[in-house]
Amino acid sequence: MELCLSDWQEEIIFSPARFRLLAGGRKLGKSYVAADEIIVQSLHRRRGGKTLIATPTSSQETEILEAFWKVEGIEQHVEKTLTRPTRIFFKNGSKAEFRSLERAKNIRSKGCHLVIIDEIQDVSQDDYESVIRPVIGATQGRILMLGQMRPGSWYAKGYFAPGQAEPGTESNPVDFGAPRYKSWLIPSRMGPAFMTERGKLELEIAKSQTVKWRFELEWEGTLKGDAPDTCFPGSQIDRIIRGEALEARPGCFVIGCDIGKTRDPSAVVVLNIETGVIEYTEIFPLGMEHAVQAKRVGTLARQWGDALVVLDATGGGAPAKGKGDEYLKLYKAACPKHRLIYQVWQNKTAIVEALALIIERQEISVPECLTNLLEEMRNYKCEYKGGIWRYHGEPDNLVSALSMAAFARKEGWVSVPTDRPARSWY
Repeated sequence: MELCLSDWQEEIIFSPARFRLLAGGRKLGKSYVAADEIIVQSLHRRRGGKTLIATPTSSQETEILEAFWKVEGIEQHVEKTLTRPTRIFFKNGSKAEFRSLERAKNIRSKGCHLVIIDEIQDVSQDDYESVIRPVIGATQGRILMLGQMRPGSWYAKGYFAPGQAEPGTESNPVDFGAPRYKSWLIPSRMGPAFMTERGKLELEIAKSQTVKWRFELEWEGTLKGDAPDTCFPGSQIDRIIRGEALEARPGCFVIGCDIGKTRDPSAVVVLNIETGVIEYTEIFPLGMEHAVQAKRVGTLARQWGDALVVLDATGGGAPAKGKGDEYLKLYKAACPKHRLIYQVWQNKTAIVEALALIIERQEISVPECLTNLLEEMRNYKCEYKGGIWRYHGEPDNLVSALSMAAFARKEGWVSVPTDRPARSWY
């Protein structure tokens, strides 16, 4: 049975290093690397050996299994399979077992000769050190880590950096003739899915729709320096500051409204989607009744040409469970033209990055007198935690309101009249 391997796949699979790490871009083909590694290990490298494939969730093993069964002729070498957990038994006595880290402490596999860890960026250092690493201790086995680069992460420091050093150096010793570490950083464009013209176009589209640092990190597989801890780099903010606030002018406007009351105040931001200028901001006093707040938001909407109001419907600023909808009705009644946004984690990334993208492209401008907004923007944080990018600030009311307005612009919720000439963002 022959495997169709690219040069970089062959280098990874046949590397003699004990600890290998592939930090690759999105859709590179890491699942195929895992599948081919299982086959080489089970049929050629260690007949009768045991391989453990660890994934953050049980659903993530599916792609590896699909890639495994696509290999022509593999059925001839498999004796049987079992489920819960998934196990593959080979006719030569080798065994491959898939286990999820959702209940990491339940993994008690012994005598593994190879461990493959998929989506390493979603695996905690504690799970690795207390559960996965001991599995190969008795056999002096090997580990292959697959995932995306996260500069500053435990595996970037402990495995990627040593894997870039020359074998025989202090950070990468040679053990019994083989280097201890080897690592690779391979961009998405090297994967088979992006070799065609359609694939190349898809990468260009993704690049146009993604914030630069995130595209470099997740698609190019590289990033100069550490991943940013602030969502909006200070240098980008400096480039969008206007020297003075201009008088209100005709245009198409959208108002973002971050609703609060008890813990955080409500905030509104008026964005001119034709010019990109932030025309007005306001933070309501903490504790202001929702009926009063809703009336004020409705007044602002009328003042700005019956502007669309984008309302944060996540909780409605409710102090108690079940009150959110009750308070939200007040805002919906006061603002006939409105859209709702739920800033749960599935949506918040898209909402915040809509703002990050227009800041990066200088398609928005902020009068320097809006000091509260500028301060919030400079202090707005991003971090990778629990498998997703999380965005937060303290306070972040104005940023939240502006993000919703930017998202409305991106989604085309407000149409620019065609009877006016197009305007510059500046």
